Amino acid sequence: MFTLRWRRNWKLVAVYVAGLVALVGLFGSARVVAVTSSDRTANEQPNDKNNINGTVDLWDADVLHTIEVRFDSADYTRMLAAFRADGSKTYIEADITIDGTKIESVGLRLKGNSTLRSLLGGGGGIGGAPVGGGQLGGGQLGGGQVPPGGGQARPPGASIPQQQQQGGAVPGGPIGGGTTTTVSTDQPEKLPWLIQFDEFVKNRRYQGQKEIAVRPSAGVTPTTALNEVLSLQLIAMAGEPSERSAYSSFAVNGTKPTLRLVLEQPGDEFAGDNFDDEGVLYKSLSTGRFQYLGEDPLAYSNAYRQITQKNEHDLAPVIKLLKWVTDASDAEFEADLDKHVDVASLARYVALHNLLLDFDDMSGPGQNSYLWYNLETKLFTIISWDVNLSLSGTLTQGPLDAGGFGGAGARIGGTAVPGGGAIPPGGGGAIPGGLGGNLLKTRFLASAKFQQVYLQEYRKIYDDLMVGGRALTALANVEKFLTSKATSLIDTATITADAQRLRQTLTGRTEGLKGKL
Repeated sequence: MFTLRWRRNWKLVAVYVAGLVALVGLFGSARVVAVTSSDRTANEQPNDKNNINGTVDLWDADVLHTIEVRFDSADYTRMLAAFRADGSKTYIEADITIDGTKIESVGLRLKGNSTLRSLLGGGGGIGGAPVGGGQLGGGQLGGGQVPPGGGQARPPGASIPQQQQQGGAVPGGPIGGGTTTTVSTDQPEKLPWLIQFDEFVKNRRYQGQKEIAVRPSAGVTPTTALNEVLSLQLIAMAGEPSERSAYSSFAVNGTKPTLRLVLEQPGDEFAGDNFDDEGVLYKSLSTGRFQYLGEDPLAYSNAYRQITQKNEHDLAPVIKLLKWVTDASDAEFEADLDKHVDVASLARYVALHNLLLDFDDMSGPGQNSYLWYNLETKLFTIISWDVNLSLSGTLTQGPLDAGGFGGAGARIGGTAVPGGGAIPPGGGGAIPGGLGGNLLKTRFLASAKFQQVYLQEYRKIYDDLMVGGRALTALANVEKFLTSKATSLIDTATITADAQRLRQTLTGRTEGLKGKL
């Protein structure tokens, strides 16, 4: 019986086998790759075996940490060449020793935007001003003059505000005389870096951290980074999510160590520490805007990056939020915002950045923020990021004034903006001169209903941190730490001067807001 069936069907079997052999021959060596809008597709989670504990808690603020980096100079040269060619930030392999614990084969790349532009040649900085010179077109960052064509980075097609075209002074005088930090390829120990522990060793972590940032100092305290450290602490003291930070000595290939600020890069560890429910973390990118671009996730590749749960969830919640904020009428916005966003948290976020004179927040040129989407409540929380330009501006800037380089620019509600049009009631999203902008923030502040929520939260924070003296106490504690433990890296006079500058700013800000709340 078997022989009979074989005789009847052998041709079919032969064709099947021949086809299978052909497929193997053609595609057997090909690799099947999943295409995704996320930059990584690995679904495996780190475990204890992948985690390096170290000997000192990296975020112990009472310790001056030590970080030593070593990499091949040829790799460094190739990395710089790639950055100069097209702005790409490629990883090089490095060995890093953190507080005595050596970690081999970590990923190291440049991090930042405006800070790095001077490395491209022909000037850089924010809007083309040289970073290395420490000034913005002859005026100090945080006040003074902005050169023709200079100022903040502008989106394509944006016009230069009239005041900038004429080289006039930005409204409001400078505070603190702050400058930016000189960056040079000859001083890699002063460059801004991102350290990624699992770039070359899969799923590796250091004390639970996938990556950490070595921050550039800027703003009013370009050597000590005191303004950023203080602002991060005040954000946390107000009950909002804030990245952990620590001071460290930092050396590269045997260079003389310099004082640097190490900052937590938000990821799984950050989310677990700051939120009780499960959720997804997204990062706003400086190359994009809070703008609805349709339903295709690939249209947002320059605007948002998904940080966590990449194989479990996608960008759909962000797209839904963008569409709703764009399409909702004023009545719908006021009635249903609390179905999309944690309103109280948004009020605190906006209040803190106004209070701290940080114009480069979610609506600034850098679009500096993370978005947390709670999978249980379906609500978004806006998270602060990159506050190194904080505490520099006009001390009398009111709660409803839009900040800028040293000036309280626009008044929410349609009042004309010097050199830059107006912020219309109920929408718009642009800050003076068409720079940056965030429609969610603008519509929130333009609503009479939410202004009440915002001002209520603002008063609480102001009374607690400023009037109550907690901000000054926090500053004194950081100053004491630096003068007791970091004088081998930075002289006492510089620490004292930076602290005094911020002390005057906090005192002046407290006085400047009286009668405006």
